Amino acid sequence: MKFKYSLEKVLKHREILESVAQREFQEMMGELVQAQNTLDGLFHQEKKARESLLVFQENSVVELPQHGTQLDHFLKLQALRIETQKTKVEAAQKRVEEKREILRAKAIDRKILVKHKEQKHELFTAEVNRKEQLEMDELSVLRHGVRKNK
Repeated sequence: MKFKYSLEKVLKHREILESVAQREFQEMMGELVQAQNTLDGLFHQEKKARESLLVFQENSVVELPQHGTQLDHFLKLQALRIETQKTKVEAAQKRVEEKREILRAKAIDRKILVKHKEQKHELFTAEVNRKEQLEMDELSVLRHGVRKNK
């Protein structure tokens, strides 16, 4: 006799839902990493521009007065880009947390059914063992009765 779990299709469905949630979570993590890398790149560009401005101010090159103005303008715009990217990173973090909660809920749903399946399997195994023991006892009684009659 083979064990058949009556909710096997539901369990498979929950596993599929969990894998979809896992994939969506990974996609959101990828977006977050990409947004964070972009933000890091903006900070790096700002740092290089500040260093360049510092070198320009130290050398105070008379031939290129526009260079300092351009760097100031770039730094102002870069600050705006950084703020915009920070909001994008925060939004991505919120989406990641939402997907993480969804994934956690799906995993809990699946684990509940897995536990239920394990409990049902244990009950099935115990019942099979009990029936086998009854058969063995019955055979034993029959053999003992046959030996007494001889």
